[in-house]
Amino acid sequence: MEIDPGRIIEVLHITDTHLAPDKAPSVPPKSLADAAAMLNGSTTDETFERILESVSDVGFDLVLHTGDLLENADEAAYEKALDQLARLERPLLVSPGNHDDPAMLGAKLQQNGIERRCIDAGNWRIVVLDSNLGDQGGLLGEAELLTLGGLAKEWDGHVLVGLHHPPLSTCADPDCTLADADAFLDVVNSAGNVRAVASGHLHSASEAERTGVKYLLGPSTCLQLVHKHPLPEHNRTPTKGGLRRIQLLPTGEVHSTLQWI
Repeated sequence: MEIDPGRIIEVLHITDTHLAPDKAPSVPPKSLADAAAMLNGSTTDETFERILESVSDVGFDLVLHTGDLLENADEAAYEKALDQLARLERPLLVSPGNHDDPAMLGAKLQQNGIERRCIDAGNWRIVVLDSNLGDQGGLLGEAELLTLGGLAKEWDGHVLVGLHHPPLSTCADPDCTLADADAFLDVVNSAGNVRAVASGHLHSASEAERTGVKYLLGPSTCLQLVHKHPLPEHNRTPTKGGLRRIQLLPTGEVHSTLQWI
């Protein structure tokens, strides 16, 4: 992206949309999409449309989606979701979530001419990773970690990383964690220019800082969860959908605000 290196980069961070087009919610709920519809009175597709409408006249430079684009992977549904995101008329990066099919999603991104790995904007490089190698919870694996290390070290500016499973999880359940989080943190610290990491998966919003790097957990657009043990005992009350707006400063500073719908 041709952006002045001295300008602030505005990133729209969206995650866990769990779109289920053309599917009536089941009662009792059999999925997160069903639960969101039951609790909030709106389908995940309807809440996503409200999210898109809320940012249609807001200035930003690119969209970062950190996974679970769909409730269940389907080629036609991916095509529809990407058409919806295309209405924002901004570059898009998508990190696949555990509800996604990385190969199917990757093929659709390629067919639509959407970058699958990184975008350079001004003084920043935004990189997405696939954390879906694990049987339980998230796992990046050696190849993804090497890719991140290479992309960060060859870049003279600052780096924002997007992935689905949070490296610093606020929930201790194995399904909620990144199994090789320590290895990921080692790569981040070794690179020296990663300033922030954006993730999803937990359906809750939080912000933490570790060794000068901000870890931003984005809210789901459809349903927030209060994590209780043992899972899957979650909240049973309506919640708002949301997104995070991230400002990347030329100096490497990172600011963000939450927007609730």
